This record gives sequence, C-alpha cells and structure tokens, in this order.
Amino acid sequence: MKRTTLTGFIGALLATPVEAHSFGQPYQLPMPYWMYIYGAMAALALSFVVLAFFLREDTGDRQARRLVLGKPNGPVATWLHRGLQSVMVGSFALAIIAGLIGNQDSYRNINMTYFWIVFALGGCYLSALVGCWYETLNPWRIVAELLSRHCITLREGRFRYPETLAYWPALAQYLVFIIIELFGDTRPFSLSLILLCYTALTLTGVYLFGIQRWFYSGDLFAVLFRLIGRMAPLQRDEQQRWVLQ
Repeated sequence: MKRTTLTGFIGALLATPVEAHSFGQPYQLPMPYWMYIYGAMAALALSFVVLAFFLREDTGDRQARRLVLGKPNGPVATWLHRGLQSVMVGSFALAIIAGLIGNQDSYRNINMTYFWIVFALGGCYLSALVGCWYETLNPWRIVAELLSRHCITLREGRFRYPETLAYWPALAQYLVFIIIELFGDTRPFSLSLILLCYTALTLTGVYLFGIQRWFYSGDLFAVLFRLIGRMAPLQRDEQQRWVLQ
C-alpha cells in the first residue's frame, strides 16, 4: 500500500500538461471506448453496403427532380445581400482585432469561438445545406473585389494560372490548416496572426492570378466549401435561380 502511494506521488510530481484537441472542456464519451470504435466501424461498413446497393440501380436517362424556387430580385434582396457581406467582413475584422488586443483567455475571446466553431465548423454544415452560400459571402473575396476597383491587376492577375498546379495550393493550405488545428497551441493572438498571414497569402494569390482563378482553384475555404456544397439540396442553377434538388 505504501509503495503504491509513493509511486502515485512520484508520478504526480513528474506529470506534465497534456493538450487536448479543443480549447474547451474535454468531452467524455457516454459509452465504453470499445463500443464507440466498433459502432464507428459498423457504420462505415454499412455505408458502403448502402452505396453498393444504389449504384446497381439503372437510372437510365431519367432527369433528377428539381424544384425551382426562383431568383431573388428587388431592392430588399440587394440590401440583404450587401448586409450579409458587410457582416462577414466586419465579423472577421472584429475577430482579428479581438485576438490582437483583447483578452488572451481562449474561453473569453470571441475570435477562437468564431473562427473554429462558427466559421470553420459551421461553414461546413451550412455548405452541406446551402451549397453556394460562400461564393458571394467569402470575406476575402469581398475585400479583393473592393480593392480591384482601384487596382485592375487584382481582377485579371499578372500571370496565367499554371494548369499543373490544379488544386494543389488549396490542398497545401488544407494540410497546414489541419496541422494547426490538431497540433498548434493556438491562442487568440496567434490565431489573429495566422488569419493575417492567410489574408496576405490570399491577396498575393489574387494579385498573381486574378480573383476568379485564385478563388476557384487556390483558396482553401472556397474550394473546401464548394466541394462540400456539391451534395447540398439547395443550389443555384446557371440562371442564378434557387433550386431544391
């Protein structure tokens, strides 16, 4: 008994802090770990079974069912669109400023919650529902469009985008994003610096290759949200009409 107590005391003295994959409270599974693992494996295996079943169906030349909801027009739609754009740009500006000069407690500073939960996580869920939301509400693209009014180079770019690059710039940014998320000990100040660096990288890409090309192939969140949005039930067609499919 004494030996066990002594061992535990020494272990407590030698213990070092452990960083969890969150800036909040660690989540405790409401079930044994083995049940969680086997359940996840079973769900993955069954998903392939369901996929194989539907892939055997012969769809022929049948057209997908679509419900055209219409195209929003008028001053109210324009005002709402511009208002949402202003909110997106303003919220990111607020998050960056809050991280630079605000409270450095991750629980009390808005930029940690806003970026990781509201934008990065919430943006993925929103893209799965409304596939085209980020095309017109991308804060970095909005800023680039505003700057292009005074600098034509930002719209057209100085060089032609190399076809061999394809989506590799966006993939490289995604890998860095995952590394920062999983292993980076980010705090409000460091997160604001990361967002400023990302802004500089985005504007550099726009300056070199133009707005349209960079945000189609080279921008991390534009590519990520567009890929997720391809399975969304609510889309916009070629005439910019809202379509439920």
